[in-house]
Amino acid sequence: MNPIAQWFQQRRVRRAKNTTEADLKGKPYLYREMRKLLGETWHPPPARILELGLILVHNPDPAVRALAIQALVESKAPGIEIHLLPAVKDPVPAMRRGAIDGLAAIRRGDFSNHLIPALQDADDAVRAAAATALAVGGAECVPHLVTALNDPVPLVRANAVSALGTLGKYADERVVDAIIQMLPREESPSSRAKAAAALSRMLESPAAGYLSDTVSKLLSQPDAPREMREVSADVLGRIARPECVAPLRVALSDPELQVRFRALESLGKLAAFADPGMADDLLRVLRAECDKDARWSAMSAMKKLRETPVAGYLAERLTGLIFHNQETEDTRVAAIFVLAHVAGAGSLPELERLSGTGPARLRSAVASGLGEIKGERSVAMLRRLAVDRDAAVKDAALRSLKNHDVPLCRRCGTVADRLFGFTKEPVCLACYSKPGVCQSCGKNVGSDAALIKIGAGKNCRECNVRLDQVVSGGFRTSTRIR
Repeated sequence: MNPIAQWFQQRRVRRAKNTTEADLKGKPYLYREMRKLLGETWHPPPARILELGLILVHNPDPAVRALAIQALVESKAPGIEIHLLPAVKDPVPAMRRGAIDGLAAIRRGDFSNHLIPALQDADDAVRAAAATALAVGGAECVPHLVTALNDPVPLVRANAVSALGTLGKYADERVVDAIIQMLPREESPSSRAKAAAALSRMLESPAAGYLSDTVSKLLSQPDAPREMREVSADVLGRIARPECVAPLRVALSDPELQVRFRALESLGKLAAFADPGMADDLLRVLRAECDKDARWSAMSAMKKLRETPVAGYLAERLTGLIFHNQETEDTRVAAIFVLAHVAGAGSLPELERLSGTGPARLRSAVASGLGEIKGERSVAMLRRLAVDRDAAVKDAALRSLKNHDVPLCRRCGTVADRLFGFTKEPVCLACYSKPGVCQSCGKNVGSDAALIKIGAGKNCRECNVRLDQVVSGGFRTSTRIR
């Protein structure tokens, strides 16, 4: 280096050492804001990039170095990787983590050789960041990520298994076994979900056949750890192949609730491969399962059979459950919900039989189920149920009528067949002509004896709205009903 260039380099180093947090906070962001106003991205000149790189190397203040990393990453300028790589070995853990996150964010080039040693860093956050960043690497990263699955920190293990899922095409039998063996140590459901997602992304790898066989066998082994069986059921649902149905049906008898719940969710994803045997197994769960969430999962899985060839068979079996008096009321209510969704308008004759003579809880279920069936016949049935003697049935019918776009009274919630007066809102006749009630706030403004004193031209004593005139004993106002 000639003396002039050496003098300029030393000057830049002195400037880098003397740069303060306030200086660095102003200058890079000033460039970015000016470029933003011009409608361009921030591309700082090479001299500025060099200055930021020198700050990363020479400035003693960690806060200044952190701002330099942030400015370099936000610039996305060519060549900033050269300045970020030395920061991976910065003595301050926060700097190492920031540099690794920056390299992962810009996603330019393969720096796996610089990031793999960070998996052995003393700082937990640095190891977690390195595991995430290695997802953009290649096959050489897989063995090191497999080793990271034994890390004592859950976040490091979770990031490592996510990275292995991204690199799923390089997976082999060892990777599959390592992920499955880590599951008993995972207490977080999100970590187990990440493991299932990673395994399901290995279907294009050489370990695809081994993966399917392994998870199917694990699911049928009651002595295997619960976490392994639960993730196996999740993986089979994500694979979504016809051969996955049989082991999932067997898992519906698993002694652990979490495994049964996951198997029901996965069967719902395999509705395209359903057969009458699968429908019978789901009905058995609906009748025998004690857990409410599992029963809802079984109902959800059966609802997805609506457009399949099994829909007719399932509707027939559900009808038998509904009219079988020996079944529990919970089972019959659930069957009504599923039948209305699966059979649609074809279930109206059965639902009409229950709407008049069934117990109140069954009539309420019928009213809720009719909300999913469009048509004049279902609306007529709901209108009859809307005046039911039971309050729960009436409320369910009114909610379903609202789904059919039938106007309801804004004050009492009942069906409003006409729009009365000039309120432009649906109002029933009973509320409109109720004596002594303000049409604006719904409050009583006077008794029958005091109606003459509170006539046209007066104001409501509750909301102070002008009462225009008396009609059928009730007050009309100049405002819309609230």
